[in-house]
Amino acid sequence: MSATFPVVITFVLAQMLLVCVFAARSVLRAHRRVRHVQTRKVSELAPGPAEVFGRIRALAEPLMTAGGVPAVVIRTELETVYSSGGKRYRDPFAYDGVAAVPIELDDGSGTLSVEAEFLVPVAERLTTTVAPDDYAARFPELFAKMVKQPELVEVRVHETFVPADIDAFAAGEAVASGEAIAGDDYRDARSKLRLRGSEEQPLLLSGWHEADVRKHLLHPAWLLSATAALGTAILGALWGVRAYIMHLAGLS
Repeated sequence: MSATFPVVITFVLAQMLLVCVFAARSVLRAHRRVRHVQTRKVSELAPGPAEVFGRIRALAEPLMTAGGVPAVVIRTELETVYSSGGKRYRDPFAYDGVAAVPIELDDGSGTLSVEAEFLVPVAERLTTTVAPDDYAARFPELFAKMVKQPELVEVRVHETFVPADIDAFAAGEAVASGEAIAGDDYRDARSKLRLRGSEEQPLLLSGWHEADVRKHLLHPAWLLSATAALGTAILGALWGVRAYIMHLAGLS
């Protein structure tokens, strides 16, 4: 075993472990937030962490998925397949981004505007395979952003999205919108709220109920945690073998 081999492998695995640990913490933080905050009617909301469930309407032209479904938020992950030297290769990280439009949620007790910035969909990941020229014609902005290899063969579009005009669950932070809602008496007027997210705590939107959202969030968290545990075990075994070899060689 080369003297530098364990060091190189340790460095690579350590980077992977850090990514897995931070990603798992982020997902678990979102899961805890959803679990601990009570879902309320729009009329009962107060400033702070909030969860609501109601009908959503796009306040701008809805986005369109590769499968032709109008949506209010789409996370698009593009994977390209290209030809080089008579062989086919794939780039699974050609593009990854989230696009959303402002929406309004109505649960019968009131309406709540939902900001498009830092809005993340919680849904199943669907895949559509599209010819490069077709995708470039239909989605020129996304095609221009993605990393392109010469002689593209196909574009695999992985989308996680929430359709427009459905009953949806939203979790974020309720803040004053600056608009007033009149009450029975002028003294009962209160500020209308809006729902927003942040870079640290994105606003979650899903066509599922809260229980299903919590279950879905746990899947990647457990997978990332298991990956981190496996990487740690590999590192431990690697350095254990190195120590044993050094001991046999009389170098310990």
